[in-house]
Amino acid sequence: MPRAQEEQEEAPPEAKAGARHSSLVNFLSASISEYVPKISCKLSEDILGCIAAVYCKLSGAEGECCVASPSPSVSSWSTFSPRRRNDSWSPRSRCNNFDSWSPRPCGVEKESGEQSPGVMMVVVPRIRVDADTFEYASKMLETTRSLIQRLEKVDPVKMTHEEQLCFWINIHNALVMHAFLAYGLHDKRMKSTDMILKAAYNVGGQSVNAQTIQNSILGCRQSHRPSLWVRALFTPAKRSAARHPYALQHPEPVAHFALSTGAFSDPPVRLYTAKKIQQQLEAARTEFIRGSVAVRKQALLLPKVLHCYARDAALELRHLVELVCETLSDAQQKQLQLGLRRRAVDKCVEWMPYKSSFRYVVHRDLADD
Repeated sequence: MPRAQEEQEEAPPEAKAGARHSSLVNFLSASISEYVPKISCKLSEDILGCIAAVYCKLSGAEGECCVASPSPSVSSWSTFSPRRRNDSWSPRSRCNNFDSWSPRPCGVEKESGEQSPGVMMVVVPRIRVDADTFEYASKMLETTRSLIQRLEKVDPVKMTHEEQLCFWINIHNALVMHAFLAYGLHDKRMKSTDMILKAAYNVGGQSVNAQTIQNSILGCRQSHRPSLWVRALFTPAKRSAARHPYALQHPEPVAHFALSTGAFSDPPVRLYTAKKIQQQLEAARTEFIRGSVAVRKQALLLPKVLHCYARDAALELRHLVELVCETLSDAQQKQLQLGLRRRAVDKCVEWMPYKSSFRYVVHRDLADD
């Protein structure tokens, strides 16, 4: 009688080897696809760390004058230009010029019950260039040029939301800091706001500048700079703006507290990682509020950055005040509550002017790396 089931013939060795090879290729492809976004995030961290190290080196000793006009030597380091803007800066060095951060405008003093922020920062009020620092930055430029070029191969779309958020914040801050090194300063102010914010990197084949990252990718509309809101006033609104291919799935207004454009009133620069991005952003918001908000004569003095955050987060003023109060000292809260009992919320809030003079504040985690 014939057998109900024919015995299967054993596959030849060549077929087995081919199957194993195919499985290995599939495994490696899956592993690489999962690992590439992590490499991209690390790349953004390395680029920011490099440029922050140069800033610490070029900040100079306290009390020295700032660079009042663009130095030919500074411009020669970078190849930022309308045609080519793909260069980078330096790996990391240590800087011991630590100071507590406080972005308060002149004339706004701390109340007796107010405590200074406990986080140590590196304050960079100027970029000092001499023979030693020029040589250091020039050598580091040769080492780090490849980091910026690698951005051309990055595909942000393949990253998770947290990875994209981390990547774009780091790239934004590195890009603006790099642009200052390329274009220099004039009387401690941006030589040109447009020039700085429109300097671009090539990311995955797309030319991306700081304004694009702020407005179209992260969804953080920064209109507190005078030049930006004046331009917006005279620019007709577009009926249907196309969504940027790198735009996050949903905007992240809390990123306002992570983005710096080198102005005195901007938040500090710190290194963000995908694993801890949400906790880091919450900490950045708390640090910024504690360092920039003041209570004076039962009035709450708020920086313009909080105004932009509240607008993008759809927070009413009373909800913003509640959020701010949670970070104030007990003495400040009591003083503010007295004012709120007598006046409406909008009468108790004063918006401090945005101070655009040049100053970078770098978080210690960047200076120490």
